[in-house]
Parts: sequence; structure tokens; C-alpha cells
Amino acid sequence: MRTFEIFILVALFLRWVGTSFPPIRRSRWIDLLPSLAVLLTVIHLVVEKYRWQMAPAYGLTLLLF
Repeated sequence: MRTFEIFILVALFLRWVGTSFPPIRRSRWIDLLPSLAVLLTVIHLVVEKYRWQMAPAYGLTLLLF
């Protein structure tokens, strides 16, 4: 697994875990994770190119953004 792929999946996982907390206790940075995932996805596509195995992660990134 490539570096940016790991970063994308970690950002999406943390966002998923962060939604289990009520909005009052949730940190602001958790709401910024979809934007970070989009930025990482763009960098990943430019630097490391597209991989079909990451298609679900790309779709989830767009869905959350």
C-alpha cells in the first residue's frame, strides 16, 4: 500500500470514528477530515496515479465532502 493511500484511509477512518460522538463533544478537526481526504486524494492521483483498488475510498471521499 502506498503512502498517500494510507493517509487517505486513516483520514476517512478517523472521520467515521468521529461521527460516533455527539456534535457537542466532537472536535472541530474531525469536521475538516473530509477536506483533508480530498486534498490527499488529489495529491495521490497526481503523484502516485489512480489504482482501481482505491475506488471505494475515492467514492467515500467524494460522498463525505
